[in-house]
Amino acid sequence: MKIIKTERHEVFDSSTNTFDFIEAQDVVIEHSLYTVSLYEMKYKVPFFTTIPVKGVNKDDLIKYVKCMDVNSVLDDRNITPELVMECVKYLGDPMTATTVRDEPSNKRRVSIMTNEVIYSSMAELGVPFECEHWHLNRLMTLLRVASARQQPPKKMTNSEILAQNRELNEQRKREMKTRG
Repeated sequence: MKIIKTERHEVFDSSTNTFDFIEAQDVVIEHSLYTVSLYEMKYKVPFFTTIPVKGVNKDDLIKYVKCMDVNSVLDDRNITPELVMECVKYLGDPMTATTVRDEPSNKRRVSIMTNEVIYSSMAELGVPFECEHWHLNRLMTLLRVASARQQPPKKMTNSEILAQNRELNEQRKREMKTRG
């Protein structure tokens, strides 16, 4: 979760043709599997094909920002460009020091990634559903690490075996102080 402090700002109310002030407030947002499921449930579109892509539609992003709002205080009048930019920064934060190098053989092919696919992966890998409130990037990293750890060890190629044997022979020659 992240708390974003908004400033007091003026908005125009077109229905009354007047200017109103929106008071400063603390907005609590959460970018998690739970909020992705809220978004997909409400708008019936896959989050992963709508939001994370470059050139995202501003309206789609604002819809997701509203879903991230833990206390439901946001509406169209108090979502400022500054608030949206803070949310975008929060979306991109990896929230972990762990990096996973994906190999082509380790990737699962899913045509459309939805929250149910992620919940299924959590169940398969034994990740408790309480983690649905973790930052989504951190949860996805955990799932990738857990999946990679369950993979059988990668077999060495012939050239890797020969290089390893050559190194072992050189090491033994040094220890025994011989030339072969």
